[in-house]
Amino acid sequence: GYFFPFMAGVADSRNAYAWKPGLDPRAGMLRLVLGLGTRAVDRTGDDWPRLVALDDPLSHPYKSHEELIKHSQRAIDALDLAANAECALPMEDALKLMDSGLLDSVSQRDYQAEERLVAMGRPAREIRYAALEGFLRDSRVCQAMGPLLSKLEEAYASPVDAEFTINPSGGDSREEGDLPGFSLNILQCRPLAVRGLASGADSSDAKAGPGFGPLRGRIILDFHSGAMGGGFERSVKRLIYISPSAYIQLPPTERINLAQAVGKLNAMLADRDRDFVVFLSPGRCGSTMADLGLPVSFAEICNFGAIGEMSDPAAGFVPELSYGSHFFRDLVETQIYYMAIFAEKEGVVFNREIFLSRPNILTRLLPGTPFEPVLHVCDFSEGELILRADLGQDRSSLYLPG
Repeated sequence: GYFFPFMAGVADSRNAYAWKPGLDPRAGMLRLVLGLGTRAVDRTGDDWPRLVALDDPLSHPYKSHEELIKHSQRAIDALDLAANAECALPMEDALKLMDSGLLDSVSQRDYQAEERLVAMGRPAREIRYAALEGFLRDSRVCQAMGPLLSKLEEAYASPVDAEFTINPSGGDSREEGDLPGFSLNILQCRPLAVRGLASGADSSDAKAGPGFGPLRGRIILDFHSGAMGGGFERSVKRLIYISPSAYIQLPPTERINLAQAVGKLNAMLADRDRDFVVFLSPGRCGSTMADLGLPVSFAEICNFGAIGEMSDPAAGFVPELSYGSHFFRDLVETQIYYMAIFAEKEGVVFNREIFLSRPNILTRLLPGTPFEPVLHVCDFSEGELILRADLGQDRSSLYLPG
């Protein structure tokens, strides 16, 4: 036999990846899976948790229903009691262990896949995918989770994330096909704002967010809203910057070559936790139209810790994170911090001359590269440059403490 909770996951009191207009980041979000919560905590191959915005549980960050099916959970983690070991059960097998009420609450039939199967001359059978739609619509777990996270946030004086399990409750008195009640258990809770450096390194008049000290030092970048991710403060080892005015002067082929040069810098980073890199690029990163932004693939920037898309009205660059796109999904799954930097807006501080005055080490890293006038790379010692992603204030700050 197998042992596993009905559902498990991670709950954040702030939704750092609000994927459509109108979602409230302060409402919180869940990364929800069937079975053990390991697939919600870790990125597991081609498997995906269900992302749940607590203020709109049925919304999702995908462009279509087909995309939702494609990026649904494929297997559950469980304990194999006979083998005394963790195992992965294919979703089809796991769903067979559920009665009709639970089955219909967490899965839906994929009629298109069933039709394709018959068209291929194979025997007809029922094919289901883990949508969790009925559970999210009919259970009261999402309604309960919001106030619970608010209470925990109040107690910690900081945004929090909590790991949890969900199991059916109420015994066997319900009718077959009915959705049971559920028990929600919090397994552990921790403050979001103390990841990374875990303490504020320290504009002297700036009010600190929960879990952070005052912001003091030479500020390179400081703005509110326009970011996704967060709840951390990190020492930045390297900053990579593409000049918008120089980029716009490049011919199309050279823009592609520049993207490849960025990919080479990305490939040099073996450990993102140890070597945290901030990448600042004009316009839409990953755009297929080089006039709109650097035409990189996600594999060419996947090792960066933070990505900032910079506006430049004179050059026609505008940041635009496409919610539901592969780029968005990859940012979410790899937990890369995203910033849309509109330097021309009131209240935004962007003092790029601070890092541009430092030596450009690009040719040391890529000997013979012609992109030194476009691509500026500089390194910093531990604790010299700090990126603060303050979920409490929805604020991003890049600064030299002191």
